[in-house]
Amino acid sequence: MFSISKNPLEKINLKKDFTEKNCGAFASFEGIVRNHSEGKIVTALDYEIFDELALKEGEKILSEARKKFDIQNAKCVHRSGHLQIGEMAVWVGVTAAHRAEAFDACRYIIDEIKSRLPIWKKEHYEDGASEWVNGAKDLGAKTKTNGLSDEEFKLYAQQIALPQLGREGQQKLKESSVLVVGAGGLGSPALLYLAAAGVGKIGICDFDELQAGNLHRQILFSHADIGKSKAELAARRIKQTNPFIQTQIHCEKFNIENAEKIVKQYDVILDCTDNFSSKVILIFNKGDL
Repeated sequence: MFSISKNPLEKINLKKDFTEKNCGAFASFEGIVRNHSEGKIVTALDYEIFDELALKEGEKILSEARKKFDIQNAKCVHRSGHLQIGEMAVWVGVTAAHRAEAFDACRYIIDEIKSRLPIWKKEHYEDGASEWVNGAKDLGAKTKTNGLSDEEFKLYAQQIALPQLGREGQQKLKESSVLVVGAGGLGSPALLYLAAAGVGKIGICDFDELQAGNLHRQILFSHADIGKSKAELAARRIKQTNPFIQTQIHCEKFNIENAEKIVKQYDVILDCTDNFSSKVILIFNKGDL
């Protein structure tokens, strides 16, 4: 059974259902909120989950594990909402006759959960900043995915039907990453189309807040968004278009000091800036792409 909980996870309660007398092995995984991420000090996390889709895909993953491995029982629970450092974010339990099958199935389940479910976490940092990231980030930026889920296939069916793309091409899009520098008049439609196409990781670099004068050409935003961070608004909006993508927000001015650090995280850089200095910096960093 796969489930989502808004309440703290207690492993004693989670394990009590696993009492099969014909099983000689029990393996479990506990994902704990840690206090650091990629060199930043983390103070707390927020998990946001597309519940209906996550529950359906989570049950499918557990069913796959039962078919792939000789196991008796499997269960996974994922937290949602606000979590403090040290709290359990996800729990997986598996019983089997033998330990090897239990270990392998447990690893399979957590890897698939991290790579396939529409779950995002917002990392809160010591310096007061925060950032929304896809849970698959924990698997590493270059980790290959395990194919397209049924829900993804339905979403991309019309473009997969194109002979120039096909399922293999769609998989390559899922494994690719694009940075959009500038979330304004050019960046807005570009971000929407990249998300709809299924680009797996989309970075958004923009330090501006939305102004009323932006709305006539920056189609990602609405009047209620005025005064908010464009990068954060854009990330939230494109995840509504495609819950399977990963977003990375860079709420900072793109300059010569941070350019190399940012661009090296992506396969492709899309220049949607409106100033000459940013364009020059991008040109001089193209050798890193």
